[in-house]
Amino acid sequence: MKKYKKRIILGVLVLLALVAVCFWSGNCPEPAPVETVLDVVKTDKSSTSTESPKATEEPEREPSQEEPEKTESLVITQPPIPTEEALEPTGTPRCTLTVRCDDVFQNLENLAEGKETILPQNGILYPEQTVEFSQGESVFDVLCREMRKNNIHFEFVKTPMYNSVYIEGIGNLYEFDCGDTSGWMYRVNGEKPNYGCSQYLLKEGDHIVFYYSCSLS
Repeated sequence: MKKYKKRIILGVLVLLALVAVCFWSGNCPEPAPVETVLDVVKTDKSSTSTESPKATEEPEREPSQEEPEKTESLVITQPPIPTEEALEPTGTPRCTLTVRCDDVFQNLENLAEGKETILPQNGILYPEQTVEFSQGESVFDVLCREMRKNNIHFEFVKTPMYNSVYIEGIGNLYEFDCGDTSGWMYRVNGEKPNYGCSQYLLKEGDHIVFYYSCSLS
């Protein structure tokens, strides 16, 4: 503001000096109106203004094919649905079971007439298989279930008084069919228990073998 006041005063002094020169020389042109001097000062003021022009807003650019809009996607991963195999209960106890009568081939002279036609060629009525059982089941329970499941002839006698079961015949081969001391017996893990198969409670991994013996051994 002080700068502009100095310029106005300077302009007035210059104007007065011109008037004085004209007065003394007698050849004084018509003085310019004060408004003209003020317009000059105003013009100079506007031209020398240090105020920065107002920034213009940049118009929004419409998206083009070259610059596609960016989008964000959220991928939600779900835990895998358990399969039927994964849902099956684990820890079911298992054992193996075999039923054989190959000892008869060593004693064919004692075999009852007509029985040779029912014997399997390899002497195996039920090849060794791994089977499942429930806690508290006996050797007899597994044998009875597997014989019925595989349509193998099976006969037994229960004695409730002694809570025991006696195996009479398997595969149409009965006691005494191959001598007076022949019949069905069983072993578990290579040992012959001294009690009936209905009283032997199974354990995980037991190996059961039912066999037809011609000498009670």
